[in-house]
Order: sequence, then structure tokens, then C-alpha cells
Amino acid sequence: MNIARFTLFVVLSTCFLVPTAISGMVPIPARPEGLELSGQGNSSIVIEAYLDLLCPYSAQSYPALLGLTQHYTNQELQIRIHLFPLPYHTFSFVVNSGAHFIQSLPQYTAGVIQNSVNEKVSDGSNADKLVFKYIQLMFDVQEKYSGKAAEDLAYNKVVALIANDMEAAGLCKASTMSDGLRSSKVNDLQRVQWKVGCSRGIAGTPSFFINGVLVDDIEPDWKLDQWKKLIDPLLKAGSSRSVLIDTIMVPSIAESLANESCHAEKGAALCEYLPGKFDCCKEGQSCKPNTGCRE
Repeated sequence: MNIARFTLFVVLSTCFLVPTAISGMVPIPARPEGLELSGQGNSSIVIEAYLDLLCPYSAQSYPALLGLTQHYTNQELQIRIHLFPLPYHTFSFVVNSGAHFIQSLPQYTAGVIQNSVNEKVSDGSNADKLVFKYIQLMFDVQEKYSGKAAEDLAYNKVVALIANDMEAAGLCKASTMSDGLRSSKVNDLQRVQWKVGCSRGIAGTPSFFINGVLVDDIEPDWKLDQWKKLIDPLLKAGSSRSVLIDTIMVPSIAESLANESCHAEKGAALCEYLPGKFDCCKEGQSCKPNTGCRE
């Protein structure tokens, strides 16, 4: 009797749990997530950057990403920006949601949109330009919406401040921006992007995927030269050649220690598989970008 009751309990519990599990599934976006900063569908390297517009480290990393768009061709590199509001930045969700409104402007009005102070927006390409102007603006003024400056702010006040900042920058009328930030559709777009980020293991910003692989070694303060040391070997690896990093540059402490270790082993070669990350390749091994020495 006890076994029968236990079996019935398990069956009933499973029946009640299944709908809960289904309702908690991450929604499948109608199109690939992210804002395309540069590149094209067949770019050799794809960088996906998860940023929070109220995160100072995200702001620190953004100039280098802009530099990459100037250094590499669209065929070589695509950069996609995913907005991931962190819960401990109180107004992060609404600030990041503003980018979704700007990006989605053509979806919310019919025909030519005359919301911008300085220009008309009629298709997605112009909206893309506006969305990255918005991202840069929020990075520039993020201190206004976080920390002690935001301790006594209410939600409606934050919406009004964002809208006024947009109009002052000549990007969008305050009334249009204010309405957009309160839109349930915009709210849903940001929720989906946040859930997708969580499903990919994102827990902080900035976080970077390179060709689908989460790379933890990238620091927010990386400059263009450091990014190049990561990207260039990957581009060269497309020709199926092993890449051993040249060590003519002035060595860092980590590099010097790795060099000494390699010299102690006969036939070993120094491998810098990521900027500042070294391995010592023994005979029969080759230096693999983002991985280290492998046979």
C-alpha cells in the first residue's frame, strides 16, 4: 500500500511539474539575438559581446570594440552586441531597454518615422545608426543612473531623464522616447535577450563569445593591439597552419617565466595562445589559438 501511494505521488508530481518546466523555457527569438555593430553573415570571426549600459567595465571595453570595426573588414569580423542588464544596477533594465526601442522603431509606426530631431528614420539601417548612438550616449552618462546619484530616483524620473538626454543629444524627441520606454513590447524584447544570455551561462559583463565559445580571459581594459593578438591568429588558422607567436616584443613577467621554462626543455617552443597567456609546446605539439599547446 505504501509503495502504491508513493508511486501515485510521483506520477501526480510529475504531471504538475511538466507545465512548470515548459513555461520556464527560454523563448526562441524571432531572429538571431544581438545588435550588429559590424560584419556580415559569413564573417570569418564572430565576436558576441554581452554588455550592460550601466556597467563601468562594459563602458571601458566598448572603445576597443569600435576600434575593431575600423581595423577589420566585414568579411573578416562580425561584432554583435547583446544587452544584459545586471540586477544590482537598479535601473539597468530600463536603460538597456531603450536600445531595443530605438532598434525597433520601424515596427511601431507606419511609413516614415519622424521621431528624430535631426533626421527621419524610414528603415532598419538608419535605426541601427541611432541605436549605437544611444549606446554610446548611455555609456557617457551612466553615472547619472547608478550609484549614489540614483539612490533617490523613482522609475518615472529615470524614464524622463533618459528621454531628455536623448532629445538633448539630438537623437529622439523626449515624448517619443518616454512612450517607447514604457512599451510592453520593448520590455518583452529585453526580457527575451536577458533570458537567452542566462541560458548561455552569462553572469556578468562584459562577457565575450568568439565563434560561439565563451572566452573568460578577455579583460575589459583590452586595447586594439591585445584584441589583434587574439583575432589575427584565428584568421591565419583558417589556412590550416599552426601559429607560434613571435616573441620579439618586450616580454612581460609571465612571458619571461614561460620562456625560461621552455628553454629548459629541449625542442620546446613558447606559445602565446591568448594575450598574456602562455604555454610551452613540446616536440610534436603546435600552438592553437585560444587553447594552448595540442598535438
